[in-house]
Amino acid sequence: INQKLSDMSSSDSLTGLANRYTFDILIHHLLANAKRHQHPVSIMMLDLSELKAINADGHTLHLDTFIQKTGQFIKTSIRASDVACRWSEDKFLVTFNNCQQDKATSIAESLRLNIEHLLHKELNHYVANSIRISAGLTDYYPNDTIESLLERTERALTHAQSQDSNRMMYVQPPYYMPTYMTRRINKQLDVKAVQMQA
Repeated sequence: INQKLSDMSSSDSLTGLANRYTFDILIHHLLANAKRHQHPVSIMMLDLSELKAINADGHTLHLDTFIQKTGQFIKTSIRASDVACRWSEDKFLVTFNNCQQDKATSIAESLRLNIEHLLHKELNHYVANSIRISAGLTDYYPNDTIESLLERTERALTHAQSQDSNRMMYVQPPYYMPTYMTRRINKQLDVKAVQMQA
């Protein structure tokens, strides 16, 4: 019982990912370690918008089921050293630790595309096309606070959403101006899960 209560307090009950409280603890340690050893860290904020479309039109797949599947997919697609968090009802945060920016960008975009693929696999075409999957990515900068890092990540996400969504935007630290890091999704692309090697 004590173990179950401990798990419940540290993780999101639906997805099994870290909750915001746990993420806040882990990110402090992660960034302190990155600064001490000069390891690169990237952080991605992933947003699934218009999720209410899943429960519209009497669709058999429940919204919670899809969020749960998404969380499980994220968890199995990243390394044990990375951290994934359910940030809000429809947002997820993922860190890529000790990972160069170009590699982190590739993995982050593959992850976003694979969730898009999962969406079309689980839902009918009409509902899947109603949902937008956007992502913002940035890197940790030595002078960053956690607040400035998250703000820059959220700005990158906001820029992605303003560009008709279904894309990822990267913001280079310490600036806030976005640069495109991806193309529009090719709906016919069958992308396999890409996992980072330990």
